[in-house]
Amino acid sequence: MKRIKFMMLVGVLLLLFGCAGIGPPTVSRDRFDYTAAISDSWKNQMLFNMVKIRYGDAPVFLDVSSVISQYQIAGALNLGATINYPPSSGSGSLGWAGTYVERPTITYTPIMGDKFARSLMSPVPPPAILSLIQAGYPVNFVFRLLVQEINGVRNRFGGEARARSADPEFYSLIEKMRQIQSSGAIGMRFTRKEKEEATFMVMRGERDPAIEALSAEVRKILGLNSHAKEFNVVYGAVPRDDKEIAILTRSILEVLIDVSADIEVPAAHVEEKRVGSNPCGGGSQGWKDFALG
Repeated sequence: MKRIKFMMLVGVLLLLFGCAGIGPPTVSRDRFDYTAAISDSWKNQMLFNMVKIRYGDAPVFLDVSSVISQYQIAGALNLGATINYPPSSGSGSLGWAGTYVERPTITYTPIMGDKFARSLMSPVPPPAILSLIQAGYPVNFVFRLLVQEINGVRNRFGGEARARSADPEFYSLIEKMRQIQSSGAIGMRFTRKEKEEATFMVMRGERDPAIEALSAEVRKILGLNSHAKEFNVVYGAVPRDDKEIAILTRSILEVLIDVSADIEVPAAHVEEKRVGSNPCGGGSQGWKDFALG
């Protein structure tokens, strides 16, 4: 009978612990675990595709579109006893059964076709770039990453097929803009004009002679009006007049191509023509020595 009582106790404890492991406690645990797993997989996938691009291969992205996790636990405890006369004769029985089922359903969707074109090949809209700057992201980093050309001043591009170095004044331009941004003298304004949203960049430096001098240098590099404080921002390579800033932006795919150009590869692979050397030579025009300010 002692053995039967011990088995009953173990069965009840297992059932109770099993019930405590599901329900509300799974929310915080599963959310954190799935978030960490999806985040790490995205980083690994991005790095893998950047290496593929460096070797001239086409990138392939697989999106995790949904995660559904279901739990089920069930248990049953049966106890029976038979007592005969005399008391020394008798029999007893104990039965316990339990089941635990976890059914995670994860759906993957390849990014291809129209979705690939919209998410990876479409240029980033200029208002999105200016919103990043307005939110406090360093303008030199944002422009180096997402801008191909601004008012005819061209950025570096590391893609082997159309590699080119940056114009000499490009890095000077974005560093000066970063100093102006740090002082709070760059602002953005969004208005609706004839059913279309218009974006304006505002430069103000009257309160600080040093910032005003930097603002004058930025205007000179971009060919902007020296007295205007507000400039219309459009997508394109050529401005209409000296009160307009034309920004030719990159797509996410172009960003990946440019960044992947600075991935170091074995010298043997370059000699075997499996991969090309860095088209722009890395250095200060790459990402290794680029200061985020």
